Amino acid sequence: KHAEAYQSYITAEELSPESKWTLTHLAYVASILREYKTASRCYDYLLRNDPDNVKLLMKKAEMLVSTEHFEEALPITYKLYYLDDKSVKCRKIHAKILLMTGNSLEKAEELFAQVMNEEPEDEHNSINLAHTLYAQGRSAEAYRVYRKSYERYMKQNNDEGGYSNLFWNAIPLNNSTVFNVKKMTRMYDAIRIGELGI
Repeated sequence: KHAEAYQSYITAEELSPESKWTLTHLAYVASILREYKTASRCYDYLLRNDPDNVKLLMKKAEMLVSTEHFEEALPITYKLYYLDDKSVKCRKIHAKILLMTGNSLEKAEELFAQVMNEEPEDEHNSINLAHTLYAQGRSAEAYRVYRKSYERYMKQNNDEGGYSNLFWNAIPLNNSTVFNVKKMTRMYDAIRIGELGI
């Protein structure tokens, strides 16, 4: 009952405004309910008192990604990567933000290749790697990664719509400097028919 919990945590915060426990739980429930202003306020307060807390930084970064505030998330993911560059989760979110902002695509490619090797069953990793290759103008290489991912996904799930969601949800559609949506539509069609016509 997230909505009821949210109201209770709001009341708890009014009674004890600086309670770390309350703010942590309020931020969590607020994120679920997409009350992002509240969640952001809580995470910012918690990070003021604990600026190198990897878990809090990750939660803040994930919230910014979900609201497509990619530029705002960039310094946070740089910090996450600096604090824990061995963590798959930290490398993955940092690479994602590098891709979404168009910053250091070579580094994003390196990180996605690493996590793809460590989590070969996660199609998000291979699609993101392919997107990163495509964003660098390496269409043929990107196509090979896309096509392999598509074949594997369809063999396991036989769900065209599911793969389409994975493909398009991983693209910053509002960032035309990174991706040309018309060209990506042609690439997606090529992936489906198994022939790169570009």
